[in-house]
Amino acid sequence: MRPTLSAAALVAFGIVASLAANLLAPDYWLFPAIYVGTVVLMVGADAANAIPRRDVDLTSSVPSSIFVGEESRIELRVSLTAPRSPTMAGVHLDVDGCLEPVAPQRTMFVPGASSTSVFSLRPTRRGQGRIKTVWYHWKGPFRLIRLVRRLELNKTINVVPNIRSVQQQAVSLTSDDSLAGQKKAARLGDGSEFDSLRDWITGLDHRAIDWKHSARHRKLVCKEFQAERNQQIILAFDTGHLMSEVVEGAPRLDHAISAGLLLAYTSLKIGDRVGLFAFDSGVRQALGPDSGSRQFALLRQMTSAFDYSTHETNFTLALMDLIGRLKQRSLIVIQSEFVDTVTAELMVENLTRLANRHLIIFATQSDPGLLEHTGREPSSFGAITRAVLAADILKERQITLERLRRIGVHCIDVPARQLNGELLDKYIDIKRLELI
Repeated sequence: MRPTLSAAALVAFGIVASLAANLLAPDYWLFPAIYVGTVVLMVGADAANAIPRRDVDLTSSVPSSIFVGEESRIELRVSLTAPRSPTMAGVHLDVDGCLEPVAPQRTMFVPGASSTSVFSLRPTRRGQGRIKTVWYHWKGPFRLIRLVRRLELNKTINVVPNIRSVQQQAVSLTSDDSLAGQKKAARLGDGSEFDSLRDWITGLDHRAIDWKHSARHRKLVCKEFQAERNQQIILAFDTGHLMSEVVEGAPRLDHAISAGLLLAYTSLKIGDRVGLFAFDSGVRQALGPDSGSRQFALLRQMTSAFDYSTHETNFTLALMDLIGRLKQRSLIVIQSEFVDTVTAELMVENLTRLANRHLIIFATQSDPGLLEHTGREPSSFGAITRAVLAADILKERQITLERLRRIGVHCIDVPARQLNGELLDKYIDIKRLELI
């Protein structure tokens, strides 16, 4: 409990009035003293009629885990039993860890009822966030005193990779009909692996007619094919320091994990086997390719444990280790980032060696800051310098990606928000063309 600025101003005015009365009119010294006493009594009456701190009882609804890159709401509910008039109160939430600071709110204290405050939490990265303390502060009826109630919450929230978007985007790809829909015209049923026989009708390819079975059934019968299943896919994640940069509200690594999990979910539904490989200055995690829903749970668990490394990525060590682990031709999806030409040269050299045996998708996330500098008219000499440097960096980036395309690497360089769809479309195109 503490006096408000209004109470301090009234007391200060009384003190100044007392000093002035003693100097100018000593006979009226009693009136300032009466004024100060009245103010003190008013403060005491305000404290007596205010809602007591002990009557503020807090209950909370806090989720155990939230998805990175998404907002999650928590509810703080206060129950009051004191027979007092409704009072406006401020609410402050003390958070730390990987949660962004939240703005304070105001709520109405209504005696005999519950007051609910809803806060939006937004994580900045994966890990653990903590909600430590809730502060309520309110004033008395005369607004002369301010009461503060500190309530320890000590709730821990796990921030995990965003699989909500993975499930929403992949639900339309879990049936053959949807895979043969109009989205990118990616039909997985046009493969070379025999699936079944069907009656031939006008419009079907006459080369698919099975003449032996047609003679046996005395009608034209053709073969249906499907894309080969049980293929091996490796999700390779670069966890180096460049992947910790925040782009469009989340680190690059978290965008990569979301896109990788979407691809894994779809691949496992189709029937392929998916594995995982994480690296920076060395190999951090590895999971052999397997199929089934249990494999997706393992992938989600392992990607949740990815750390934000401060190390430089060693492509030579990591990719040589990956080559030694793979015993058959695989589709390797590498999600990484590069900026300088030295790192790019080493990366191209090792990817060339890897591409001699395997099919590679190399996915990066374009930097919106570079595009912003080159896409607007400069207004100063400094802006011109930044625009020239950004253009040089983008040019070197495109040269490196073109070199990778020439050795057979499928390159993706799109904004982070488009990575999920582009990576999935590239995978479906590869399946349709039976490149693996």
